[in-house]
Amino acid sequence: MGKAIGRSTKMKVICENPEAAAIVDKYCPGLTTSPQISQAYALPLKLTLSFKECGVSKEDQKACVAELEAAGLEE
Repeated sequence: MGKAIGRSTKMKVICENPEAAAIVDKYCPGLTTSPQISQAYALPLKLTLSFKECGVSKEDQKACVAELEAAGLEE
């Protein structure tokens, strides 16, 4: 059993998982397919979503993490 995808998951892992990427893109459209996302591959999801460039409210950041964790996806 692998580690659950959640707030501390690195963006590279999320981008490589179609289900996780779809959830993240729901809250920040185009984030996982952006040409610049490779610069954030080593960063955890929680930090990436907090960047003002993402334009994701604190409420939506929490909702995104909650939805990912509820999905039961693994790294």
